[in-house]
Amino acid sequence: HDEAPTTPVDPANVQGLDADGRPRSRAYRKLVADFRTACAHHTNDDGTTGAPCWICHRPIDYTITDPYHPDVFNADHAAPVKERPELAMDINNLRPSHRDCNLKRGTDDAHIDIGLPSEQW
Repeated sequence: HDEAPTTPVDPANVQGLDADGRPRSRAYRKLVADFRTACAHHTNDDGTTGAPCWICHRPIDYTITDPYHPDVFNADHAAPVKERPELAMDINNLRPSHRDCNLKRGTDDAHIDIGLPSEQW
């Protein structure tokens, strides 16, 4: 995450957030739609198309349209909106995820699997 601001940001003063501090504006929906399109067309190192879930690393089926399907695309905020409302409308703070992965993570840091150590310490 980027360094948090020294003074808390009032979510009511952040463009794109509703009265409860949640991103629900038309501009936010467009941002997510544009991000989803970019993710769906992303070419992976192995030549496949579609950015994988940044949490579980499994492929995302970008053809799923049911918003409640556990594997539907969800734009996850790397720095949670509750902690960093000023980043809610920043496309660089969005990560592709499955709905269930995003819901399970909540505002916790995502577990980033960096693999096995090269040697025993």
